[in-house]
Amino acid sequence: MMIASSLSMLRHRSSSLMRRRLFHATLKTDAYVAGNGDFFRLGTRDAPSSSVTFVPVHFEPSKCDPENGDEANTNINANIASIASGGAHSMVVTQSGRVFATGLNEYGQCGIRIHPNDIVRGWTRVEFRDNDDDDDENDDANGESVAVEIEKAISGPSSSHSLCIARGGKKVFAFGKNDRGQLGVGGVFDGKEIEEGTLIAFEETVAEEDVVIVDGATGRESTVLISSNGDAYYSGKIKTDKDERFSMIGYAKKFLFPSSGSSAVQSTELPQTNSFRKIPGLRNIVKCSVSDACVAFVDGNGKTFTIGTTSGKVLGREIKEDNTINVGAIEDVLFENVSLGFNFAVAVAKSSGALFTWGADLDDQEADSKHGLKPRLVKHEPANANLTFTKVSSGYKHCAAITSDDRLFTWGWGGSVGQHFEDKESSAGQLGLGNDFDYPIPTEVKWKDKSTKVLDVRCGQNHTIVLASRED
Repeated sequence: MMIASSLSMLRHRSSSLMRRRLFHATLKTDAYVAGNGDFFRLGTRDAPSSSVTFVPVHFEPSKCDPENGDEANTNINANIASIASGGAHSMVVTQSGRVFATGLNEYGQCGIRIHPNDIVRGWTRVEFRDNDDDDDENDDANGESVAVEIEKAISGPSSSHSLCIARGGKKVFAFGKNDRGQLGVGGVFDGKEIEEGTLIAFEETVAEEDVVIVDGATGRESTVLISSNGDAYYSGKIKTDKDERFSMIGYAKKFLFPSSGSSAVQSTELPQTNSFRKIPGLRNIVKCSVSDACVAFVDGNGKTFTIGTTSGKVLGREIKEDNTINVGAIEDVLFENVSLGFNFAVAVAKSSGALFTWGADLDDQEADSKHGLKPRLVKHEPANANLTFTKVSSGYKHCAAITSDDRLFTWGWGGSVGQHFEDKESSAGQLGLGNDFDYPIPTEVKWKDKSTKVLDVRCGQNHTIVLASRED
């Protein structure tokens, strides 16, 4: 009996010790980058070299808050809450609402005025201030505007502009290239870039005081936003040049969703605008993605709607071969989220967590009937056949997806062939797999710290940024 009692006490103490260890274990949330390092898009401290593995984001104290001294920089490496990856720039948002950017800034897409040098050389603090004279919500005791805390940063692999959503979603700042009105800042349109964060504007028909923005996406010449009540808004150019793979919206169809399930359709035009306009007929929208060719919206039920031209073949549904611009719903599969690349799309099925793709393959410029224009399952290694996924992101020609158990898989163009294969100027490695090879099927990224759990991922043109947690 004494031996049994001792064993019981030992087990109790061991269990208590384990609970205390778990209780005291803290999680630290970090951002990691991999891929092409030119233009300092990775924010590395040294030369703008590429990285074929994911390296942690590090903030230099001298670039974080130079006006307020070291005291304000005590927590500069605080936990990261949001990440964004643009064409050749990157952004992160800390849990305290501070924004840092690095990379190409020729149009002000990093939100920093640094003429005549058009590159932000390492992670640098970006501040946003609301200078609206009629709004003293963000004024200090002296009546001067103070920095606005940011909830989320947004950009895309084909974008030279960015957005930052303030906490609460009532204010959205836009900056960068604005040649087609894609910033949506309103006023007299002059097509000039904006180098510092500027509040977006809605058209007069929108009851702006009722709009709370929760998410969005940026394309080459267009921007879309989603509000908390499921409405979708857009700003920017409708059609660019003769190659209609580079157009987003020309003519759309107004979708009504009667309880019978059949959709009544009415044609309507969505013209170019430099302030945000509501897209008619889209309801209960929760996710969106924009490419050079089209835009995709996912509603709360998993129904996916795509708007764009047929020449890009990334609409994911049966289309007429008359090169018309149209909108429609992808049938048969309900999706959790959809991400559009240059000429392809990847999506996560809502019920099964399986990955679907449509559009062109890695080495093809355009999809055709050989590859299939409707969603098809992504191929896996046999050992990974039963994986389930929760999130996906697409870059120029590469993809990344997060599994239900917080692992990261990447595939597509890794840099071994492509734009700079001959001159070796831009060895990439955006897959983060330790080399610049191309991978035709999803391959797991291995982390040195086994406690790493991937929370989010954003693919740029040829770089990738990851948000992950680990035990500290």
